Amino acid sequence: MHINTGNYIQIQPQIIKFPTDLNFSNSGDNHLVCNLKKVKVIPSGTIVQNDFPPTDATIDALGKHSFCITDADIYIFGIINLRTNSTTNDSVIVLKEELLSRLNPHHYDEDRINIKLFLTSKGQLIEFEGLGGEAFFIHAWMNRDFSQYLNNWSVFNT
Repeated sequence: MHINTGNYIQIQPQIIKFPTDLNFSNSGDNHLVCNLKKVKVIPSGTIVQNDFPPTDATIDALGKHSFCITDADIYIFGIINLRTNSTTNDSVIVLKEELLSRLNPHHYDEDRINIKLFLTSKGQLIEFEGLGGEAFFIHAWMNRDFSQYLNNWSVFNT
């Protein structure tokens, strides 16, 4: 759903799409279970104009996430296709240990963690929470490449 409110573009979050060959079930505590792994699904929040990264790269999808760490083994983040204003067929799937190792103090806001992701037209997935325009100018965002987690459904086969 796309809502135009004057100077801002708001894109409402949609439902995350799962592969049909994996069997997800509800664990009863706001988590899913797949192959004995506890999963936390985090759809993107509403995207507004200020959420776009200061880059000249062509952005195909964007995700804005605010969440708390739980006892989940795997985190799945939804990203929103900017052309269709709906959930892409792409998701970001990260093991909890890997996610925690990539977080820095700027990701924490009291008891919540904030992450912003953008997917370029070339398939590169970048995490950019807390980065300003100067970081994009000097390519400081390169160490925030999350591309290896894009559609990383293989974590459920181990």
